[in-house]
Amino acid sequence: MGACDQGATVSYNVYRSTSGSDVFTPEHRIASGVTALTYTDPGLARGYYYYVVTAVAADGTESAPQVKPFEISLPAP
Repeated sequence: MGACDQGATVSYNVYRSTSGSDVFTPEHRIASGVTALTYTDPGLARGYYYYVVTAVAADGTESAPQVKPFEISLPAP
């Protein structure tokens, strides 16, 4: 690997919160080192959840999250 590869994305971090305003905080990180393009978050109660995903480079640098969190609603079963 050359020096120019240090910024390449090697994995993703996933954050989840029940509030859209505080998703991107360390205590809300639910997964790190994710390399798949899909992520399953099992065992959640019904309600609204907000997610942000960040990219992590080979040198450990984490990107900023997307501007708007993903909003997912889990209806009653």
